[in-house]
Amino acid sequence: MFKDLKIVVVDDDRSLTAIIKQLINIYEPGIEVLEAYTGKQGIELIMTEEPDLIILDIKLPDVSGCEVCRIIKNEDNLSMIPIIVITGLRDHKDLKIKFLEMGADAFLNKPFEDTEFIAQIRALLRLKQAEDQIKYERDQLRHKVVKQNQEITEQEERWQVILEYIIGGIWDWDLRTDSIHISTQWKDLLGYDKDEVDDDLVFFFALIHPADKERFQKAVKSYINKQEPDFSSDVRLKCKDGTYRWFLYRGHAIWDEEGNPVRLIGVHTDITDHKQQLLNLEKMALYDNLTRLPNRVLFYDFTEKMIAATHRTSEKIGILFLDLDNFKEVNDTFGHYKGDEVLVTVSQRLKSLIRPLDFVARFGGDEFI
Repeated sequence: MFKDLKIVVVDDDRSLTAIIKQLINIYEPGIEVLEAYTGKQGIELIMTEEPDLIILDIKLPDVSGCEVCRIIKNEDNLSMIPIIVITGLRDHKDLKIKFLEMGADAFLNKPFEDTEFIAQIRALLRLKQAEDQIKYERDQLRHKVVKQNQEITEQEERWQVILEYIIGGIWDWDLRTDSIHISTQWKDLLGYDKDEVDDDLVFFFALIHPADKERFQKAVKSYINKQEPDFSSDVRLKCKDGTYRWFLYRGHAIWDEEGNPVRLIGVHTDITDHKQQLLNLEKMALYDNLTRLPNRVLFYDFTEKMIAATHRTSEKIGILFLDLDNFKEVNDTFGHYKGDEVLVTVSQRLKSLIRPLDFVARFGGDEFI
């Protein structure tokens, strides 16, 4: 599936790095796996090779995995490389939050399941390739626009030509009169014909999902007040067929001689598929791929919240741990395919028995909680 890609594994456990390398070679033989056993080695290797994915252990013999993550994310040319953090620590909630805040993309507990691990790698590599393609197209478009802007004057007619032919939906908001021009491409992306939509600011805002309006308006206000260097906001817009799709709004202001914003010109791009990829990635990180039940990560999070709630209410919660007797014999006799069918059937029966306020998770193997 993936060719000519590189993955750097930073872990001082040589046996684990060997297992990871073997797994990747089996499932994705086109990927080159490079190994580092200390944090410093990992940083040097990553800066030299600029890999497509990093697998990073939390505990390293010299610098921590947290420090490695911070250094990598602070490098402009490396900051977009996805990072999978792995740990054998039981109590790691605070560390997980810290890593995610620094830009880590996934979190796995040791020991991890082969299928979940490979699925995470594939999802992040697909996302990285999509982001690289978007970056390439954006750079090409930026280069094209810069070249065009060097040739154009301040004439309004030439601005309109650019607005009509840049890829994506264009909007041109005159802040002095509160009027707006909406390009044909903008209307096409929402399913409207050219003559079905007037250049109307009220209509423009009416299409924004109620839950996103305040955030969008706040982003505009922060930018034109020069509190933010760029204008960018992702919102849901109502299409002609009544459905909502995600769009990324980016814009640039034109200022008068006194430094006041007079116009805000921007583009909106459909990012619904990208949002769905992120949602799928989150599900892969928190749900078991086979049974679709929450995994142990989500179970720990839910349990911590329930225990915290009991401190306020003085009520009690119950935790029931189940495993399947003789499950190994099922796999050995009938094969893992039939074993998977058993696990799916058990998960469905457990879900049918619990109340809406209950929670059932696959803890691993044939274990349920």
